[in-house]
Amino acid sequence: MKSPLRTLPWGNSEDLAAEKQRLRDQIRTRGTGVIPDAPRDVQIQAAHGGVFVTWKLPVDHVPILGWRLYLNTESNLAVQIKDKGTRQVFVPVSSGPSPSKVNIMVSAITALGRESTKVVKSAAPTATSDTTTVPTVPPGYLKESAGGKDRSLVSFRGQKQYIQS
Repeated sequence: MKSPLRTLPWGNSEDLAAEKQRLRDQIRTRGTGVIPDAPRDVQIQAAHGGVFVTWKLPVDHVPILGWRLYLNTESNLAVQIKDKGTRQVFVPVSSGPSPSKVNIMVSAITALGRESTKVVKSAAPTATSDTTTVPTVPPGYLKESAGGKDRSLVSFRGQKQYIQS
């Protein structure tokens, strides 16, 4: 009985493995037509002169190339990030004595420009005062790997100990 791999048009199993790797590389560099999953756990923190937005990777993050952040409407692109590893950004918004709320929409994009559904959150920057507020990373944000999966031990640059998740 012949092996089914030997009857394929590209020959033996080594050729099949090479073809699979070539296709994986092509998807990695050129992208796919798949619509990516939306970012998870989008959080907005009020800051002086704007808002600080953080989010996590979706579980399936392979096709993602970067992110788009919109301000108030889907036609007002505030920030486009072409690095899926960057998942926090400061969005400047005019404040003043009584700042109004803004809607921030975050979506993932692929190399072909396909865009995920937008996750909408609202916040208002802090009122203008003499003190400057500096936003910090939300609790638990650093306990998740860049790949979107939980991990048990993680070390961060600048820290001498490990963080248990």
